[in-house]
Amino acid sequence: MKKIRLNLMMIALGLLFGTNSCNPNEKPDENIPLDGRGGGIIAFYSERDGNSEINVMNADGSSQTRLTRNQFSDITPDISPDGTKIIFVSDRNGNREIYEMHIDGSNTVRLTNNAVDDAYPFYSYDGTKIIYSSKTDGNWDIYIMNSDGSGNTRITQTSQNEEWSYLSPDKSRVAFGTGSFPDFDIYTIKTDGSSLSPIVVEAYGQAFPKWSPDGNTIAHNSCDFAGEYSNWKGDIYLINPDGSNSRKITGTSQRCVNENPYWSPDGSKLVFQSNRTGNMQIYIMNADGSEQTRLTNNQGNDYWPSWRSYTAR
Repeated sequence: MKKIRLNLMMIALGLLFGTNSCNPNEKPDENIPLDGRGGGIIAFYSERDGNSEINVMNADGSSQTRLTRNQFSDITPDISPDGTKIIFVSDRNGNREIYEMHIDGSNTVRLTNNAVDDAYPFYSYDGTKIIYSSKTDGNWDIYIMNSDGSGNTRITQTSQNEEWSYLSPDKSRVAFGTGSFPDFDIYTIKTDGSSLSPIVVEAYGQAFPKWSPDGNTIAHNSCDFAGEYSNWKGDIYLINPDGSNSRKITGTSQRCVNENPYWSPDGSKLVFQSNRTGNMQIYIMNADGSEQTRLTNNQGNDYWPSWRSYTAR
């Protein structure tokens, strides 16, 4: 059930017919180093080797490198703002907990140790905090902690699920999805749990909100899960943090899902996942939806991209 639910978040994805500049038969150049070409480094998790493992690549799709190798499920990576570490979720010790490792896959450290599942960790823009969800009372609530795993503080305490939380650049507010599959809405809340504000309250699944680096825009996706999976449809939108000026930046007549957007370090582009060619793969585009380019091309699904600047090592 857990795997099905997580895949729904990654499947609530992909509805674009945009241009594909990649040759479908082209393989990544394994001789290119991980050096940030294309504007930084992108982490994602992939099922290409049979189970979910964490991978990284340059932002142009080169040097695709697998970091974890085990029989467990390693998912939902986020790169630290300085490009040196990755947080992710793994069930390697039983239930799902949050771990951190260096960008080369070394020095793995466990950050949470709870009797319940923890999920969807994201660094703050300054790297000092980690926001995540924990299934404390049978449903998902939002927590925040220091980047070393200390100082856990609960933000929400409701009977709803609060998931995919993401901190504003100044760390004053959290954007998140709330509801139950398939109906979610997007709200913001202060980190002290006050000032709850609706941002997107509409039909279908509103999910994966991400604040832009300048704090002026929230990217998210909206998906229609009606009928069979092959009929699901979803697109990526931008909206102001006060809920105004919503605009769709992906769109197609075909039934597919584009979802899970993540801003480039300079805010000029977005990386996202889409199943427009059959299975989930990673794409990038300009922040207005133009110049969509496919970065991964694998038999297995690729999910949950995060994009940060490269730090020379």
